[in-house]
Amino acid sequence: MGRNTSNTPIDLGLRESRAARGARRAGIVEDRRGGSLLEVVIALVVLSFGMLGMATTTAMAVRQTTLAEITSRRVSASQQVAERLRSIPFDSMDSGSADIGKYGVTWSVTASSFRAKRVEIVTQGPMVGYGELRSTGASPIPPDTFSYTVVR
Repeated sequence: MGRNTSNTPIDLGLRESRAARGARRAGIVEDRRGGSLLEVVIALVVLSFGMLGMATTTAMAVRQTTLAEITSRRVSASQQVAERLRSIPFDSMDSGSADIGKYGVTWSVTASSFRAKRVEIVTQGPMVGYGELRSTGASPIPPDTFSYTVVR
């Protein structure tokens, strides 16, 4: 019961447009289930440019992170020397140098008056052949200079 045993199509209430009916009758209906080769090539080119942009951005981020880390360590080395000089009595303060990790720190102390001395701290490095910088493609960092005046 309720089965269609005849060869007549079942009417579902869906109507075919005139253009679709005409194309079907003429036998020019195209099967458009997949994309063409040109569409695939264009999609791959767009995807390749996106991936290249992401790779470039990643390399730049790594380089900037490495340089920021080096700069932070250099500032820390300068700060250690400045604190060491602050702990020395005014009359005993003299020029010198020290290696703090991979960084070379030199300082010069000059008397600017009887009651004041000018201190200049220069930090260079990393001192191990700039290996960290070579891996990032960056050029060597110029020395950092920090100057201040100590008053008796």
